[in-house]
Amino acid sequence: MTEDNINENEINLIPTEEEVIKYRKHLAFFLTGFLSFLFTCCVFILLIAPFFIYTSKPAIYLYSENPTQVSIKLDKTIKYDITIPKYKKGWKVQTEQNGIIKDLQPKYTKCSKLPDTFGFEYAKKACEENKYPYIYWDGIELTKPIPKKDYGFIVKKEDIESFLTAKADELKFNEAEKKEFVRYWSKTALDKNYKKYKIYFLQNEEVENLYPLYVEPMPESINRVQIIISKAKRKDKPSSQNLKPIERKGLTLVEWGGSIIK
Repeated sequence: MTEDNINENEINLIPTEEEVIKYRKHLAFFLTGFLSFLFTCCVFILLIAPFFIYTSKPAIYLYSENPTQVSIKLDKTIKYDITIPKYKKGWKVQTEQNGIIKDLQPKYTKCSKLPDTFGFEYAKKACEENKYPYIYWDGIELTKPIPKKDYGFIVKKEDIESFLTAKADELKFNEAEKKEFVRYWSKTALDKNYKKYKIYFLQNEEVENLYPLYVEPMPESINRVQIIISKAKRKDKPSSQNLKPIERKGLTLVEWGGSIIK
């Protein structure tokens, strides 16, 4: 190849002014579209952020007079995080005496991998013995916000534990339910270190609308409670809330959980 041919080939590689303009137009179109996509995503996230409120430690207790096999499923709109025992297309369990729950799909739960931090201290031993005090789950409802209420209670920091104890009694939790409810939510609330808290409760139909459960066979008594906690503002003057006590008849499901909101 001669020097003239090399120079000619190199010249052919240099884009024309028309090609440069065309390239810049394509690049500008791509960047505009990409930035528009990012902006839309950011706006979407900001708009739906209030919906993504985490529900912490819903604990499902089951009671029956005789051993009973029970199937429980979460709604498809719930993005669950940790489940104990392992959620495998639902939970399949058997109620035992004194409220003990036996997992009928134990092969799916790896006992050694379960957390042992606050709220999970019981988990490994319960898994190894296949004797659970309750079914644990937590997660996010992807389609509905937590309803805000103008009723509830304003509670001082130093009164949190006594307040929760009183409300557990009003709800008629049994001793096991009450002990864990007060222990868990006292620490969870106090970790926020607010001087005053606004607290209200969702019960039964309100909880079912927010976090649907599908239970088979259907319990004779279903009692679901969510405690909603936020930092009290000066303008907060909620009307008092009357709580519906838990009923226990035949196959009974009791669940409590809750959320910290802004």
